[in-house]
Amino acid sequence: MNKKIFVFSLLIISMIAVLSGCSGGGSGSDNIIRASGDIVTREFLVGNFTGIDALFSDVVVRHANEHRIVVEVAENLVDFTDNTIRHGVLSVRFNPGPGIGVEFGSHRPRITFYTPNIITSLNLRGGSAVIEHGPIITRNFSIEANGNSNVSLNLVVENLWVTTSSFATVALNGSTNNVNVEANSSSNVRLDLDSVTNNVSVDASSFATVALNGSANIMNIHAESSSLVLATNMPTNDVQIRASSLSRAGVDALERLDVTASSSSQVQYLKRPTDTRIEILSLATVTQEPGTFGHGNQF
Repeated sequence: MNKKIFVFSLLIISMIAVLSGCSGGGSGSDNIIRASGDIVTREFLVGNFTGIDALFSDVVVRHANEHRIVVEVAENLVDFTDNTIRHGVLSVRFNPGPGIGVEFGSHRPRITFYTPNIITSLNLRGGSAVIEHGPIITRNFSIEANGNSNVSLNLVVENLWVTTSSFATVALNGSTNNVNVEANSSSNVRLDLDSVTNNVSVDASSFATVALNGSANIMNIHAESSSLVLATNMPTNDVQIRASSLSRAGVDALERLDVTASSSSQVQYLKRPTDTRIEILSLATVTQEPGTFGHGNQF
């Protein structure tokens, strides 16, 4: 089977599972409990946490003097609320029992996390996230989003890690000194950074899109499998690109540009620095004129 068709088929299967809002359980209908009844609210006191892990839920984070969560979910599911803390990460699931899954349908849970702490990690699958107490200000922050999640955050951090897959969308604005983005499986990442970023690393694959705005000292891009990296709105002193397998990348290199493009990939750059090395293999193209995929940095 053609590799691209195989990858795309896997993405479609994943999307169907995500849109059903189904967690756990077997393939038979007897193994699924479907949300029904009115939406009810229940509060749980929890221990100290700085990270959040939520599945198929809309997440809200609010500043408070104590640690607790408020769950809003269909009444036939509220008794299955399960929360655990491991290594400072609070995980919330709806767990009816071994081998039994939950299908939320249009009744996606809303979980409000109350904490006096600054959140330093967020792991979200199939939901959304809002942090209401202003920008995240911390040394290290990591976010992992997949399963059609939608996350928009404002942050001021030293080190940032972003991992996305399976149709997730993550939009972040603020500032960071070092950022590492790993995007795959038709996910989208957009970073709007209002100060100079020292080091930007992007690994994009499998139809993912990464859009970067701001300025940087060093940028390393690895793009493959029909992914798209838009960085012409982030002028960078030192840029290295490795592009392959129908991927596309657009950059604005100021002092140094190092490109290796292969397997029908496309690379475009706004300026040609004095220190430039370009290697073109296997029907790839590298051009100085920016094309339509290099402008606007939209997705």
